[in-house]
Formats: sequence, C-alpha cells, structure tokens
Amino acid sequence: MSSVGHVRRSFRLLPFRLRKRRKHKSIKDLPTELLIQIFLDCLSLKEFPRPSTREAPVSLTRVCRRWRSIASSTPQLWAAITSSRSQSEERDVMALDVWIKRSGTCPLSVSLRHGVDYHCVAKCVQTILPYACRWKAVYLMASERCICLSQINKVLSTPDGTPLLEDFRAINVPGSTAFPGHVFPDLSAAPRPSTLHLGGDSIIHLIRPYSTKFHAMRELRLHECENTVACLHALNRCPSLEILEIALKNRSSSNVLTVPGPSEMHAIPLLHTLLVTGSLENARPFIDHIRLPAVLRLSIFSTRAKSGYESSMWPHVTNLIVRSGGNLEELRIDGHIGRAGGFSKVLRCANSLKSLSVGNPGYMLAHMNILKPSLDMSYILCPQLDRFEFLGAWNDMDILGVADILVYRWRHSRNCGKRHSSPSTVMFELKECVYTFQNDFYISECVDEGMKVAELDCSDAWWLSNV
Repeated sequence: MSSVGHVRRSFRLLPFRLRKRRKHKSIKDLPTELLIQIFLDCLSLKEFPRPSTREAPVSLTRVCRRWRSIASSTPQLWAAITSSRSQSEERDVMALDVWIKRSGTCPLSVSLRHGVDYHCVAKCVQTILPYACRWKAVYLMASERCICLSQINKVLSTPDGTPLLEDFRAINVPGSTAFPGHVFPDLSAAPRPSTLHLGGDSIIHLIRPYSTKFHAMRELRLHECENTVACLHALNRCPSLEILEIALKNRSSSNVLTVPGPSEMHAIPLLHTLLVTGSLENARPFIDHIRLPAVLRLSIFSTRAKSGYESSMWPHVTNLIVRSGGNLEELRIDGHIGRAGGFSKVLRCANSLKSLSVGNPGYMLAHMNILKPSLDMSYILCPQLDRFEFLGAWNDMDILGVADILVYRWRHSRNCGKRHSSPSTVMFELKECVYTFQNDFYISECVDEGMKVAELDCSDAWWLSNV
C-alpha cells in the first residue's frame, strides 16, 4: 500500500465522533500531531527506509506543501536510511546528507549495501563518521571491494566513539570473496550492544575487548568462527543472550576443529533460539559443550553437499535436547542431512514440540512415520504438535505420505475429544505442493473440518539465517 493510501485508510479508521467534529471530512483537517503519527506508521518495519519517491518518507513530501513542510521538519522520519545504489556512490552521499540534516539530533540507523559491481571509495562511510556519537544501528552488506568495514572498525575501537550503538551487522554479499584478511570485531566504543551479526567467508576471531562482558547482548549471529573454544568464550561474555546463530563451513584447517576439554560445559541460561547452519561435522563439538535450559526453538540446517558425517549429528542433537530439559517447542530440520535415522530419537525426546519444519523429503519422510498414532489410537508421539511446515520441493508421492501421517493425527485428535483438532496448520513453501496436498480426498475432508492449508512465507520465519 502506498504512503498516501495508508494515510487515507488511517483517517477512515478514526472514531466517527472525531471525523464528524468538523463539517468537512478531509485529511487536510487532521491536526499536525496526528498527521505526524500517521507518517511514522507509514515507515517500513522490515528494513530502513530507502531514498525512493515511491516509499516513505520521501513520498510524503511530494503530496502537498503542508505535508512536505511537516515531513521535512519531523526528525524521527529521517533517523534511518538504507543506502543501496548498485553503482553510484555520489547519489548515496547526497541522500545521506539530506537524511542526516533532517534527522536533527535523533539516534541514527544506517544500512550500507554495496554490491559486487559497486566501486567504493568510502565516501558514504566518511559522510556518517562525523556523527558516530549518534549511531544506533549500522548494517554493512558489501563485497571485498568495499573498504567501509575498515573505516567503521576504527571508530568502533575508539573509546566513547559510539556510545549509543546497539546493533552492528557486517555481512559479505553473495557472489563475492571474503573481506580482506580476518575479521576482528572491536566493540570498545559500544558500551551496551544488543545485536551483533558477522557473516561471510572471513574467519571471525574473538570479539574484542577480550575481557569485557556484554550484558546487554541479546542476539548474536556468527559465521566462520575461529574455532569452538573461541566461540564458547564469546558466549560466556554474553550472559543474557537469547538468540544465537552459529554458521560453520567445512574447513580442513585443524584450527577450526579445536575443541574444549570433554568435561567443560557452558550453560546459556536465557537462550531460547539456536540456529546451527553449515557443516554439522564442525558444529558437533560446539553442541556437545553447551546446555540451554530455556531453549524453545532449534534449527539444524546443513549446507554441505557431501553429507557422510552429517547423519551422525542426531545423537548429539538428542543429547542437547535432553541435557537442556526437553522443553523444545519448535524444530526445523533441513539441508543435506543424509540418512536421518536418528531423527526419530530427536522427536521422542521433544515431547513438548508444537511446530515442526522439515525439508529434504527423500530422507526425512520415512522417519516421520513414528508421528502416526499407535494402532489402537491410545498413544501418539508429540501430542502438542499442531503446526507442520514443509520446505522445498516435495514430489507427489512424498506429499501423499505426508497426507497419510497428518490424516491419522487429525482423526486421533478428534477421537480423543480435544478442544482443537490437530494439526490445525499445514504449510508448504511451494504453491504447487499446496494444491497437490489439498487435492487428497482425506485431506479435503480435514480442511472442511477446520484444518488450515496454505503457502508458507519464509521471509519472516524464525529460522531464517541472517549470516
């Protein structure tokens, strides 16, 4: 919906007595304070605004003289920007200048996205460097040609340089090589960072300063950690961590495979979401040395094509769930898992499971049969499991196999007299899979009885990788 359309719709939602207070019902009659609030609601919640005439806040300045005056003099509208031109750095600098001037003294949030064809000479970062004391969030998605990271790192290592910084993200764009050298994130100038994303093919070393504890850190996403010991040490310095993503690629270097002592166990008391991506072979030592008493969400995704070692991951995942109390509610399994023989053991120890997301149907489907009720309908595994998500392409035979399992669970829940039939929601990533599933005779009966079948929007999924 356009920004203007959003404003008109917001006006129609006002109580009738307010709209009737004057003789004419017009947006022009809205008080300035209310119009400012509506303008703020026009901003995107998914990303920082872009300098585009089709998006707020720029589009709001092109309606009338009054709107332009109000929008231009509202600093909150200009406190965040996404700079993502493909080639022209000059235009980015001009947009940044306008945004910074209009933002007044508000904390700044800046996202710099420089593609592989972007010829960067650090003009953008030089534009925002003088305002580092106002940085609230800084995102950098760039290729090896971009020299902005080194400039930003210098500011981050300066004492009291970025006192307001809460969110810092540095990611290599797809298709580019790694940032030059290794990444040594230094947060000396950020006293209370809450979110840190470091991704790409560069090896990430310990977050400096090494002895500092980041008590405000809530979300940490790391790709290519130096080794397991370094990763665990970083976690110990974030005692209030709630979301953790560890992405590891397969490397032959023994440095990556460095592991702690067998009796060393690290508890992360507040962590509720764990995502493990990349080579599961290299992730096993990490999983074996953590305990997550509050974990509710777990995602396992292997990107390694040759999965000879990946199938041996299941006992380690099972032990982690049991060691953490077995209170897991949402599980996602996808990628080049290989033979998923241990998957059934994972389900048996996750009795509180409410949502299951599954990919790689060729290996996973056969082991999902344990989710069927017993023959006498007296027992069912994961009785609270109410939502199924199926990722990627599933052929017709696999979809019929899924339908068979879910119909049995649906009939069991109705026979047991449950208040809500289960599973109540079944989603496929691909639309054609939704059609095939709905065309099953028994599934169509379940849909008539209340089962929801729909296409899955993965853009907002909790298990989506950000590094």
